[in-house]
Amino acid sequence: MKFQIIPFGKGKNRILFIHLKRPMKNGFAGMVTSNIFKDERIAIMVDNENTVTDYDFAGLTLTKTGFSSINMDKEVFYGIKQGNPMARMILFHELGHYYYGDLQNKDFKQEEYQKRRENAIKNGGVVDEEVRADAFALNYLDLEYVTKALEILKEKIQEKYGPDKDAELIIEEINIRMQKIS
Repeated sequence: MKFQIIPFGKGKNRILFIHLKRPMKNGFAGMVTSNIFKDERIAIMVDNENTVTDYDFAGLTLTKTGFSSINMDKEVFYGIKQGNPMARMILFHELGHYYYGDLQNKDFKQEEYQKRRENAIKNGGVVDEEVRADAFALNYLDLEYVTKALEILKEKIQEKYGPDKDAELIIEEINIRMQKIS
């Protein structure tokens, strides 16, 4: 099996991003049981066909067996490899959610989380989970890099969704997050 390893960080904070050159035998199930990932509880999945619709650019999911997956579209994946600030910020932000166990509670309800997020934004704030994930990203990427990444993300959201109520809410959340990290 051929793969490329892209390292981030140093020492105990080192994270290895493994890019498989071709799909593993038996797909996701094969990957989860592979010796490459034997001690891991998380994988990063690239959606080359953009078939998953429950995230925009990337998102963290948890299976019933406790295995976590960061799902991302191919634009984000190739952006990570090319050093794109937005793509790398998205990766480390989602890794932050994983690190802090934001979605690893079996009682987690996406709808409730989204409602809390919306209420926080409407009241000029951001839920703790998003702030912690940004703080995690700042451990690997500097403030200027993260700020640039969030600006690019806002542009991408505007480009993808135009004048949309939900998009405007997310852009407002990003603005608040940028204030909190500066």
